[in-house]
Amino acid sequence: MRSSLFDMQLRADFLDDNVATLAQISSDARRWPQGTLWYLYGSRFMRWITDIYGQDVWRAIAADYGAALVPWGINRAIRRQTGKTYVDLYEGFKKQTKERYDRQMRQVRRRGLREGKRLTHHGFSLAYPKFVPERARSEGGKYQIDYFRADGHNRPGVYRIDLSDAEGDERIDETFIVRTADSGPVTYGPEGQMVFSGVVPFRRIYRRHDLFELPKGERATRGWESYRERLTVGLRADAATVSPSGRHVVFRRNDQGTSRLMIADRAPTGELSRVRTFVKNQPFDQAFTPVYSPDGSQIVYSAWSAGGFRDLRLVDTRTGQERALTFDRAMDMQPVWSAEGDKIYFASDRTGIFNIYELTLDGGTLRQVTNVRTGALMPSVSEDGKLLTYVGYTSKGYDLWVMKLDPKRFLEPIAYETDRPDPYAPPPPVAMTKHRYSPWRTLRPRNFAFETAPGSFSGNRFRFAVAGTDILGLHSFETGVNIETGAPGPMFDITYAYLRFPFDLSLSFNNRYTPRSDFRINDQNLLYTERSFSLRSAISYAHPSEFVTQQIGASYTAAITEALLPGEEEIGSFDPYATVTNEPLSGLISSVRLSYSAAMVEGSYWNAGPVRGWAVSLGLDMADEWTASQESFYSADYVVNGYLPMPWPGHHVLAIRSSGAMSMGSFARRTIFFVGGYNLENVGLADQLLSTIFNGAFVLRGYQPSTYRGRAFMLNNLEYRIPLANPDFGVQTLPFYLRRVDLNLFMDWGGAWNRLDMDAFTFFDEGAIINHPSLHTGVGAEVWLGVTLGYVLPIQLRFGHAVGSSSAAIPGGQTYFIASSPF
Repeated sequence: MRSSLFDMQLRADFLDDNVATLAQISSDARRWPQGTLWYLYGSRFMRWITDIYGQDVWRAIAADYGAALVPWGINRAIRRQTGKTYVDLYEGFKKQTKERYDRQMRQVRRRGLREGKRLTHHGFSLAYPKFVPERARSEGGKYQIDYFRADGHNRPGVYRIDLSDAEGDERIDETFIVRTADSGPVTYGPEGQMVFSGVVPFRRIYRRHDLFELPKGERATRGWESYRERLTVGLRADAATVSPSGRHVVFRRNDQGTSRLMIADRAPTGELSRVRTFVKNQPFDQAFTPVYSPDGSQIVYSAWSAGGFRDLRLVDTRTGQERALTFDRAMDMQPVWSAEGDKIYFASDRTGIFNIYELTLDGGTLRQVTNVRTGALMPSVSEDGKLLTYVGYTSKGYDLWVMKLDPKRFLEPIAYETDRPDPYAPPPPVAMTKHRYSPWRTLRPRNFAFETAPGSFSGNRFRFAVAGTDILGLHSFETGVNIETGAPGPMFDITYAYLRFPFDLSLSFNNRYTPRSDFRINDQNLLYTERSFSLRSAISYAHPSEFVTQQIGASYTAAITEALLPGEEEIGSFDPYATVTNEPLSGLISSVRLSYSAAMVEGSYWNAGPVRGWAVSLGLDMADEWTASQESFYSADYVVNGYLPMPWPGHHVLAIRSSGAMSMGSFARRTIFFVGGYNLENVGLADQLLSTIFNGAFVLRGYQPSTYRGRAFMLNNLEYRIPLANPDFGVQTLPFYLRRVDLNLFMDWGGAWNRLDMDAFTFFDEGAIINHPSLHTGVGAEVWLGVTLGYVLPIQLRFGHAVGSSSAAIPGGQTYFIASSPF
């Protein structure tokens, strides 16, 4: 509400005629700034309504909506309290907000615009540009800029542009230098090394900021290059600055409820030692973006202090003496030094709009360098002091600007002013007591779920589930009951997990009733019900790294089964000449499973699924006498996914998946695999939307479900995915929102068998590249609709047609409309 950055984002939307629709701020819009729209527009819209109708209006609206039996009638709830719907009120809010920004722009133009030349045009996130010093340049011109970029198109990290490549209004090529997930500033060592920060797993469950170093002239675009050296481990360190001598590094450390400046000794090889506090601050004060002066004698940084002040401070590196450079209500941030070290350039919102200012250390003269319409942030000055680069903002996000530093065009600063609304009175303080942590204080149900789906017996299955955890996430549980019409009784399940060790432990128990038909007596197959009780214990260990995650697991499952057989009246008179009775399974089945998985998959804003990378998982199931099982089976399975972005425009992606398994043993139920298409009869679209049980993505499309069966299977899915549109469209506050549309061209190839005849493979035969009687092909196309239901539930709908090439394929192909998800 009172943030100048939020105000900048909203102002840019109105200036660019890109105001979010009511539907976009009611759902999960894809347009920038994405999920922030709820807060950006919602906070100001609600404040506007509050100013008109008072704070009590929201209590009345909440009570009204909560008492309604039918959900999503949010317009009815507010109309009964105000006489207006959100649709009516939003038009008034937009009109008043536009008038406010029009007044603000007239004041800006009256003083004269001072804007640079825009260098990038991709929007989204861009941060902390820095002119590359001569010692860090190995080629190219003298004006090169490094900056963090995460635009949704390309891999996030530090990019570099060379201003000597610019000709007129042509866009400059951007070179990817190093992959990192942290948007903090970079710094350079005396030999041209780049020091930057990344976000790295620590002790398996945390993700912390740490410092890295990249040698001069090297690029590390994958993220695991051996020369991409990690300098700190779990230190929560970022925003580093290397002294001109290279002997020290000052950085920010975020811990103990605050962030503070630390200093470390730096060896010629780059290793850090003797980490210690550089500047002591008050509890809960914050420190940001320290920068060494050109001669190394001083450090300037931005500090937040109690009372909501954000100001600049200067520290003498020899004595540790600190003095304030600014102290006012303006947000003074991101300071950098001039080439000579006699001035400070920084961003400040003292006009209500973030601009770049120049502060002379000798005399304290302050002048305004830029005068922009939206905002100017994160300045950097070239080594010769002739150019200034900064981060600007449009309704598409952040981009890079550059301008000449011409003191003749600087403006005299005006007195600090703001039109921020006054904050509401703070709530009364809450008394807090300190005590030893006990999970029992907070371990309670926190999630309640009800769902319905087709049952195994006649009728439907209804499930009610409860899940909970303690506040630290050390213990978790879930329990549920399933009730099926036609089943002999209710079915219960409960799972408990303990997550405090380096590995995770879980224990689960359930009972099940299952209809079976493998009881053969008196020359007839009779239906019966199998009752089972199952206990499973599992252990797993995850080893995440910066960009790759691996996991191993082991579990032991013991299941006791009992057959509830039909009575004599159903069996009838016994025929002495009937074949031998086939008794149903009864007794103990106990098995061990070992698993391993690894993944290095990257997503993208512009694609419906992953855009690059790979994932693999392997599994082995075993049951035999040595596991105390009455039946035996051995089964091995694998899944491999791969994603390859195409080199041409349009964000096309080739997605490949291969899965398979083979088995042996006396326990037929666990040694038979099925391959086929979508189960449209039992899992229709209405069932999927009501139960959120979707059709799987791993099918042989164009065939009936479970068309092929055997002791081994293989299924390969090849998909060529083409983004078509990002409508970001909804109707006012209706609970249906269309986010994106994609086209998917696919080919599935696979089957199941008991014995694969290797001599039966032929090539370029019967219209197939690789032909085999046990392997079958399906081809087709799908339109994917990314929608959101009920404001918060994202679902992918698929409308497609698949044609199988084998004799068992559905004649004429299969047209379907289902809910699913991409692999």
